Amino acid sequence: MNFYQTYSWLKTTLHPRSWVLMLFVLLSLGLTACGGGRAVTASSWPGASVDGDRLYVAFDSGVWALNVQDGKQAWRYPAEPEKNKLFYASPSVVNGQLVVGDFSNSIYALESATGAENWSVMGASGKGRFIAGALIHDEMIYAPSADYKLSAYDTAGKLQWEFVTEGALWAKPVSDGERIYLPSMDHNLYALDPADGSLVWKLDLGGAAVASPLLDDNGTLYVGQVGDKVLAITAKTGKIAWEFASKSEVWATPVLSDGKLLFGDLSGTIYALDPKTGKEIWTMQAGDAVVGTGAAFTDGVAFPVEDAGVVAVDFTGKELWRTPVNGKLYSGILVSENLLLVPVTKGETLITALDFNGKEQWSFLPEK
Repeated sequence: MNFYQTYSWLKTTLHPRSWVLMLFVLLSLGLTACGGGRAVTASSWPGASVDGDRLYVAFDSGVWALNVQDGKQAWRYPAEPEKNKLFYASPSVVNGQLVVGDFSNSIYALESATGAENWSVMGASGKGRFIAGALIHDEMIYAPSADYKLSAYDTAGKLQWEFVTEGALWAKPVSDGERIYLPSMDHNLYALDPADGSLVWKLDLGGAAVASPLLDDNGTLYVGQVGDKVLAITAKTGKIAWEFASKSEVWATPVLSDGKLLFGDLSGTIYALDPKTGKEIWTMQAGDAVVGTGAAFTDGVAFPVEDAGVVAVDFTGKELWRTPVNGKLYSGILVSENLLLVPVTKGETLITALDFNGKEQWSFLPEK
């Protein structure tokens, strides 16, 4: 499916809110400026990850390393914005290297301590985009691309194998050590052998999956999809254990905490399900669309709500607190020790750090 076919399919198939979100990324996938310049300014949201006392954020023209406790910048890559370097995929750390893909189908390995570039490699097609972060497993890098390919690299950037799907890959795969589980926009979930990328099983989810699955300790995968469903799948066999019909599209990875499966949808509904049966335990209204993944902390789960800030609920569904954030919240919230780290799109900050009572501790906005 080319860009314009994808555009038409999305516009006629998806909920209006979901269509707008898809368009953020599609514009940067399919349109380029005249004269061979950089791609049309991308409209997407920050990719972020935490490793120890460092927070790594990829957004637009740069990748930043911040100190978690005070938000101070340790380094930026590149030091100055460069033509055709746009970053939105969440960075991953392996062997002291920060691995991050860009929107020109290149992957970079940076020294995690300094941001110095160790190596870079362009994807095999030369025309894809890295929207999702790479999975790091057993000192291998598994990078999903919007050009339909999952590419496996060693830590020196040498390509080991590729697996080709029938749709764009917008979600980071997960692994249990025996298999890699890869969701795709082609509606399928794939189980692959990490050694050579061979297919173990494939399951039709009934809708596109745009977020990583959650894999629990019992070998069950929980996957949300934009066909208004969450599914529980047995990882070993690829069989569906149960399905739950949500009110709207589920863009986020579910959270498993306090014996409950918790997630939000684009209707603004937050759900708690029994993870064994898929039965609804409770719901509550967040006030606006929940696009990103929530974060479990001591007293409950904090959810990013598109235009309503961060909403924290306890494990009974009672609202604990609500903190407004100037900007839109599409990325998942991260937890590091005593802080909730909130990536912000189109706001006054790029990252806002809250304590577990919803009080702002620091914020970060890159220098222009």
